[in-house]
Amino acid sequence: MPFLNDPNVVYGLLLLALLFTVLAVLTPGTGIIELLATALWLATVLGLYSYPLRTWAIVLLLLALLPLLPALRRPHQRGWLALSIALLLTGALFLIRPEQGVLAVHPLWALTASAAFATLLWFGGQKIVEAQHRPHLMDVEQVVGQVGVTRTPVHHTGTVYVAGELWSARCARPLPEGVRVRVVRREGLVLWVEPLDEGSGQGIFPVEEDA
Repeated sequence: MPFLNDPNVVYGLLLLALLFTVLAVLTPGTGIIELLATALWLATVLGLYSYPLRTWAIVLLLLALLPLLPALRRPHQRGWLALSIALLLTGALFLIRPEQGVLAVHPLWALTASAAFATLLWFGGQKIVEAQHRPHLMDVEQVVGQVGVTRTPVHHTGTVYVAGELWSARCARPLPEGVRVRVVRREGLVLWVEPLDEGSGQGIFPVEEDA
């Protein structure tokens, strides 16, 4: 991949990989974000392989994920999120050791990409954390035992509509879209479901919902 020989491209991929990794930490169980983060990290590692790296910058990138933990528990204390963003940007910006000068990437590109990354992570992170701490219309514990319908194919990941809300869901076996299911347990914001009336062989086929 010739384009990976450009440190500016690698820097952009690194920021995208970090962004989707943080989003995956904040919204676990979706599947799509995790896949995108994995693909971006693979491309980033391929690009970084041929460059000399600064060890202290790698340490900063790893430490940058720690402030996200208190940010999840205390959505109104935005200082933790700001600290994480600052550490991520500093580590990413100085990660590649240049042959000459201080930075391996172009300063204008570094400024533009870093500003976009910080803005997306700042506002997106706050919205996600606030949504996670927003009170539900119903007691989340009462969702166990509720009956719903799969809105996407469900196996290791998927989405179901239960109790008037969309939930991330998993099932012990693959289920197609439009299947009636019952919630058997909840793990955080992820529901484990099973086909309705599985023992009688009913409820495992797609059903039509009323408009």
